[in-house]
Parts: sequence; structure tokens; C-alpha cells
Amino acid sequence: MNEIRSCPGDRVLVLGNHDGNARGLRLLGFTVQHTLALCATAPPLALSHEPLRQIPPGAICVHGHLHEGAEPTVRHINLTVEQTLYRPVRLARFVEQAREREWTISNNRR
Repeated sequence: MNEIRSCPGDRVLVLGNHDGNARGLRLLGFTVQHTLALCATAPPLALSHEPLRQIPPGAICVHGHLHEGAEPTVRHINLTVEQTLYRPVRLARFVEQAREREWTISNNRR
């Protein structure tokens, strides 16, 4: 976990159901902690631990919590460590997934 502190920029942690010690998480290097984060990407991303039931209009929900489970809808991306083979994922990867889903959603509406 010492590597987190050495990463440049703000290290944002979207809190999950096992992340309770805010001070300890700051000491590890997470400078920002929230239960929900919105990314001004195209399309917008709503980052949360659990899949959101109500997703902001036009956004795609990037979440964890389901581990081995399927994504509830096409507007969800399950980004648990089991889905990423326990490796970090660059923002560009799931922005591209979100764009593909946005395209699918817009082309299925008639």
C-alpha cells in the first residue's frame, strides 16, 4: 500500500462497505474519500461502490460490490478486482467501455 502515496495527483477512494477508518486511509495516501464521485467524461461516469439504482441522466455507473455477479443493466460497468484480474485499470479503459455502452443505448432507442 505504500505505492499509493507515491502516485502523483489526488488519490480518490470511492468508499465501500469495508472502508471505515478515514484517518487510516488518509495515512495510506488516499487524499479524497467519497461514497459517490462523478467524472466529467464523455459520457459522464458515476463512480460508486454498489451499483446505483438511479443513475444520473446520460451517465454510466462504474461500481464494485458484485464481485462475481453480472452487471444489473447496460448502464452499469462492474469494475471489481475479480473483473480486472486484481490489476489496476486506467480511466481511459472504462471511459471507452462507457462510450460503447452509450452507443448501444442510443442505437437501441427508436
